[in-house]
This record gives sequence, C-alpha cells and structure tokens, in this order.
Amino acid sequence: HAEHGGGNNSAFTCRALSSSGTDTYSAIAGAVSSLKGPLHGGANAKVRFMFNAVKDNVPDPGDDGAMCDFLNKILDGTAGDGSGKIVAVLRGVDNEKTVSSYATAQEKADKAYRAGNPDYIDAPFLSNHDTGRIAGFCSRDENKMKLAGAMNLMMSGSAFVYYGEELGMPGSGNDPSKRAPMLWNEARDGGTTNPPPECELPEEYPLGSLEVQREDEFSIYQYYRRAIALRREYPVISHGIPTAETALNHSCVSATRKTWDAESCIILMNISTGERRCDLTGYEDFTLAGTLTVDEAPVTQEGNELILPPYAVAVLYQSR
Repeated sequence: HAEHGGGNNSAFTCRALSSSGTDTYSAIAGAVSSLKGPLHGGANAKVRFMFNAVKDNVPDPGDDGAMCDFLNKILDGTAGDGSGKIVAVLRGVDNEKTVSSYATAQEKADKAYRAGNPDYIDAPFLSNHDTGRIAGFCSRDENKMKLAGAMNLMMSGSAFVYYGEELGMPGSGNDPSKRAPMLWNEARDGGTTNPPPECELPEEYPLGSLEVQREDEFSIYQYYRRAIALRREYPVISHGIPTAETALNHSCVSATRKTWDAESCIILMNISTGERRCDLTGYEDFTLAGTLTVDEAPVTQEGNELILPPYAVAVLYQSR
C-alpha cells in the first residue's frame, strides 16, 4: 500500500526518497510515515479496516479456501467496508433490501473511518487504471452508468472521475485495455493518443465520443456535468457527514442525509425501473435544490409527494 499508485501522498514520498538513491527500507519507512497526516485521505484507515475485517471473518489465516471466499466477497461488495457497494446496489435494482442498504453502508463506513481519524477525507471512485471500467460492471446500460456516476459524485469526500467514465467508455481485461486513450472525437485524432502496447480497443463506442456527446442534452457527458455542478453548488454534499434517512429510505429509494455546520441535505435516489413517490410530510423546511434524470422525464411534486422517475436523483436542501 505504501508504495503503490502514481499520485497519492505515500507513493510520491516513496518515489522521491528512492530517487535519492537511499535504501528500500528508508524509502518505505518514509512512505509509511506520510500516511500519518490527516489529509492523506483516509487510505490508511481503510487498509486497517480491511485487515480487521479479514481477521474477524477468517479465523484460520492458513485456510486458503476460506480466505479466497472472503476476499471474493470483498470484491463483490458484500463484505468488508462496503467498497464496491455501488456496483452491488446497481446489480440489485428493484430490490428494496439491497437499495436501502446503500445509505446505511455509507453511514457505517463513515463511522468506522471517523473512529480512526475524525478529520479523514474519503476519496470515492468508480474505477481506475487497475480495475475494469464501470461500463462493464453496468453491462453497458447507459441509465445505470449515469446513476453510478451520480452515486459516486454525491458521496462525501474528494470524489474522483477516471477519464472516460463521463463518456461511458468501456475497458476491461488486461491492464493496458483499462487505459485506452480518451475518445475526444469520432475520427480518433485531434488529441487522441496512441493506445499503450497490448491494449485491446473496443470495436465500437456505442455512446459516442466527446465530440458527439457535447451536442446531446441527454448524453452521459452532459449528465456528469450537471452532477458536478450540483455538487459544487451545495458543498454540504461533499463535506457533510452521511446518515441514512430512515423515514425515506425504503421502497427502492435510497435516502442519505448529509450534515455540515448549519446546512443539511437529503439525497434521494430512485434505484428502480419504475416511478417512485416520496412522502415529504415533515420535511417542509427542505427545498428541492436540484435533480438529475437519465432522460427527459422530470422529477415533479404534487403537494407533499415528490415523484421520482426511474433512476432519478433529487437533492433536498435545508439551511438553519
């Protein structure tokens, strides 16, 4: 952990020390020491959390079968700290129990990380250069890819977008194939780089290049732009402490409350293929701050009922 990656604090420290010609022990020791800083992003707390989860669930570390089974559960998002939870929830679309677990998983993870470091800053992401792209995990379902982007960007902390996610670019298999060039235009020129060796480019990009998606109001690219704008307009989304809003967290609607200083917001997500209605009785002091929809069907309100079309997101805001 202390030497992996290309841009985090510990990796930078290790590489800077190694460049001086020092021995490996000193370089790794320095990298480990850099993890002590509260602004590292909580990665050290996450590693400790995962170690403890493995110890608690695999009593005999020499049992390779049990160890393999539990590690697979972590990868599937059904064990550990909930990493991979977004994919697990999207695979459970229309399953009320699975959907309601998303808000509670955020609350549980936050409490665990905060216990290790009250000033931690999470760094959520959907994919990176070592994992398959989210398009594959969503079976290239555009609506699920959009909602996955919203789920990531509505999380607390410093959310990351791996280049190409905002276009729905596919990429899996060997590592070079996960690092295919950004698809700037249909001709694949004008800035598009050559792929790395052994990169297997998809035969087609069904959602189109940036050049195409810029002109489409309902493209995944434009959806990401709206999600990022909403996140920036209301800092409580990124700064707030998440808790499950039990009164609204049901019927395939995920409801997460964020609290930061004198501000609160409630993020509602319809993780289903049907229309859902939320009774906002008792939430009259919240206003509808913004919405994200996967197509032209809008979020509407009838009295105290908020009507969410399939895969829609609504942010309610309160300032005290």
